[in-house]
Amino acid sequence: MERDKKTSIKILDKVEKNITNSDEKINLTNKKVMLGVANSYYNSYLELGDPVSNDCFLALKYYKESGYETFYILDSTKEKLLSHFKNFLSQRLKDFVLFYAGHGGTKNDKNGDEKDGKDETWIFKNGDLVDDEVAKYLNRNNCENVFIISDSCHSGSI
Repeated sequence: MERDKKTSIKILDKVEKNITNSDEKINLTNKKVMLGVANSYYNSYLELGDPVSNDCFLALKYYKESGYETFYILDSTKEKLLSHFKNFLSQRLKDFVLFYAGHGGTKNDKNGDEKDGKDETWIFKNGDLVDDEVAKYLNRNNCENVFIISDSCHSGSI
């Protein structure tokens, strides 16, 4: 059964905090945090629909039941993800998990760090987020453990 974006938000809101439209720095109260990113691309030519929201919901539910403080963003921009990613990684956490569900792709490697000559990307409505940009933040974090789970095409080395 196909749902719309409002219905997906209602379902995700049952277990998580929606920070899609938040620009403020979030002070975390738990040392174990999970951020779910669901890019369903509602009302666009890229639309994936409910499977992405369902996958994100199940991952968030699992981590919440495992004692994590959980947040999600739905159909947001790459800048919004990077802003929250940077904020969370700047805090002293035991575990940080980022779960991304959405389109993935490749672009020609511009800095020569990829053996196959291609950078992997996550695709947002406003453009691609290249794996090199994600790596920048991973190399400057205060977390003991960082886990990235990518449910997207071409995600093998993101």
